[in-house]
Amino acid sequence: MFAKIGESIVTVLNNDSAFSALVTNSNNIGPVIVPQKTTYPYVTYEIVNVSNFLVKDVGLKTCEVEMDITCFCNTYNETYNISKAIVGALDKFEGQDTEDGITFSAKFSFDNLRDGYFPDPEKFYKTIQFNILINKI
Repeated sequence: MFAKIGESIVTVLNNDSAFSALVTNSNNIGPVIVPQKTTYPYVTYEIVNVSNFLVKDVGLKTCEVEMDITCFCNTYNETYNISKAIVGALDKFEGQDTEDGITFSAKFSFDNLRDGYFPDPEKFYKTIQFNILINKI
């Protein structure tokens, strides 16, 4: 399920006009790390926590995933604008997919946002946290 969620994030962001206007290289979204010698802005996504919920008489049918999506940019204003576009594209997004023979729905919900700055390579970043409710169908 988690690989498909990553694919969904890439697809939704690249198909969002506000995001695509700011991040023009559609290959600048990837899991966990920023590749060396990349051009900025660059967006990463990372699972930070998974919680299972038991549903009476059915076993594990639902889980909640905490996902960090971080944009790394040359300027603070650029991080603000891209973060705003990410929240606009993904907040309340709901999709359905199948992985390893299991069909599931995933519903995104914006949780919080935090700032940061890397002195080397002198890049600003904002991390947006989403909660994703996954239901096996």
